[in-house]
Amino acid sequence: MKVILSTLMSLILACAPIAQGQTGIPADTNNAVPAAANPQAAPSSSAPSPSTEVVALVALDAELQLGEAIKSLAEQAKLHVEFAPELMNGGKPVDLLMQSVGSQRFEQITYRQALLRLLDKEGLMLGHSTNTPGTLIVATKDSGLQALEEPISEVLKKDDEELEAYFEPNKEVPLLTAVAVLAKLAKVNLLIDPKIKSGGVRYVGTNIVDLPPVSTNTVSLSSFGGVSPQQTLEAVLNNFGLTLISDPRTRFSQVTFKDPTAKDPVFNYVIQLHYSSTTNMVTLFQNAFPLAKILPNTRTAQLVVSSTQKDYQNLTNLLASLDTPTKQVLIEARFLETIQNPKSAKGLDWTDTLSAQHFSFGNGKIAGTSTRTLSTDTPGAPTTTTLPSGRPVTISPSSTTVQNVTKNEVTTIGAGGLTASTASGFNPSVAFLNADGVNAALSFLNTELDSKLLATPRAVTLDNQETRLEVTRAIPIFDSSEGVGSGGTTVSSTKPNYTNVGTILIVTPRISGTNISLKLKPEISKVEGQPSRKVINGKVNEADIFSTSRIDTQVVIPSGHTLVMGGLVSDSTAKNYAKVPILGDLPILGWAFRHETKERLRSNLIIFLTPTIIEFEDFQATHTEFLNTKVPENSDEIVGPMNSGKSAEEIKQARKQASVSPSGDNEPGASINTNEGGK
Repeated sequence: MKVILSTLMSLILACAPIAQGQTGIPADTNNAVPAAANPQAAPSSSAPSPSTEVVALVALDAELQLGEAIKSLAEQAKLHVEFAPELMNGGKPVDLLMQSVGSQRFEQITYRQALLRLLDKEGLMLGHSTNTPGTLIVATKDSGLQALEEPISEVLKKDDEELEAYFEPNKEVPLLTAVAVLAKLAKVNLLIDPKIKSGGVRYVGTNIVDLPPVSTNTVSLSSFGGVSPQQTLEAVLNNFGLTLISDPRTRFSQVTFKDPTAKDPVFNYVIQLHYSSTTNMVTLFQNAFPLAKILPNTRTAQLVVSSTQKDYQNLTNLLASLDTPTKQVLIEARFLETIQNPKSAKGLDWTDTLSAQHFSFGNGKIAGTSTRTLSTDTPGAPTTTTLPSGRPVTISPSSTTVQNVTKNEVTTIGAGGLTASTASGFNPSVAFLNADGVNAALSFLNTELDSKLLATPRAVTLDNQETRLEVTRAIPIFDSSEGVGSGGTTVSSTKPNYTNVGTILIVTPRISGTNISLKLKPEISKVEGQPSRKVINGKVNEADIFSTSRIDTQVVIPSGHTLVMGGLVSDSTAKNYAKVPILGDLPILGWAFRHETKERLRSNLIIFLTPTIIEFEDFQATHTEFLNTKVPENSDEIVGPMNSGKSAEEIKQARKQASVSPSGDNEPGASINTNEGGK
């Protein structure tokens, strides 16, 4: 049987060997099997050693015994192996080694890899001998021997599908092999610090620290899931006190011991914000991560972060919880105000006659001239008339003559006082009693005012942001000032300032699940009818009087429900009576001497408030063709010579220039109209 295997091996070796493929990680001679363990390996600078040469096919005969197959593969791999005592019985192999291996084929593989796969399939392993250097021991997996580490150069030859075998459950992989596998998957060019294998001492600051060898440790890669190979590699190294130092110049990363006194490297990151404000996030993160340097870029809503990788990871985890879209609330309000103002006025009002009446008595004062008209009778010219009988009759008619006589005897009537002289006594001799006059207002009327005001403002606001709903009028308030102008004259100026008067509702919503907490501040203001008057430094000053009703409250209601706010009721009544004493108390006749007015002003304001949480699907996109629409060109035609001050030749030249493009070519569809008449 051994002859059959040897013949088959010779046939395979006659085939051209397959060169090692180039990988992202260079073969590291520090990770190869030590020279003492492979004394028969002959290094060559021009071709790979036989132990690392990839052959096209390794086939095992079905009748070949396991022990013989192990010896033959070890011989081809240039390895010196012996069987552990538990596999030998009195110098002879146990039944396990005497069993046939069956028909097995290994393609595109080295003899070393074929040996390790055969042992693994049969429940055996290849370990280091503690007594004989350079000798490898074939033993069972539970023997407690240190397993032979597969050279990293052999690991790097595997494809990704073969590397997945290292992630099988409950499979322990040598540490350096796991590092090589992860580095290849992460596409990292890897170098191994020699002290990781041999241990030794190292200066940490001014102290000498012993470095135990860690290459003998094993790790189960099956426990890492849901993370990238780069993250798994860094986690494995960190677990064994190792670190990965990258050299950007050579693009190689060295696996070495972590310096416990060294600070973590600082990297620069750019974080894109989607919903939050850069100023707010910088203040928050700078307090949470004082060692990190965070700068805002308000133009692009980005954060420039200089921090360690650990702080960056914690920062991004925190940002994922904070940089979320802020919910919005639709505030719908209805202001319903009803006003009732009935008035009644009945009777005769003698107030203007009997209140503050001015009287004056006397015969006045001589204060000018007056004209008196006198008449006298004188005979007229005689007239002779002949009667039918022939008798003449003479008639003398009378005549009246009017004369104007001017005397300085006129007094000013109503001026009051007395005038007396030694010649004529009182002048004039008649005394007068004068008053302002008699004035009475008759009222017999009822008026009724019934009005209703309805306003429905709406607003959309962010959660926990204040919004104002106003239905107001701008009332001017005049501010006057005086100054001294040129020539010492006083110059006064008046400037109006406006204030809003009406209904104002200030709402601050805060979303809590499906409920909305509302902080409400309704305010009702109006201008009173009579202004306030005050005399200051001899000058009358007037100012409007404003009345204001305000409520400050906080409620919680479900989204989409309506809150009704009332209680803003104003009800005032006024009654006014006026009468003439004694006369006003007479039955029936007394109505002519008394007057009464009644007025009532009642206003009621009811506020309906409906807050609703808005989801993103509530918004609808507006489809527009604005950006795809050409700017309309000026289609106005040049006027003709009948409506223009230009000559017909000038208009003709203008038409030619308007119909030619700036490049000198006629625009599509353009035509030159040489009709000088125009329209």
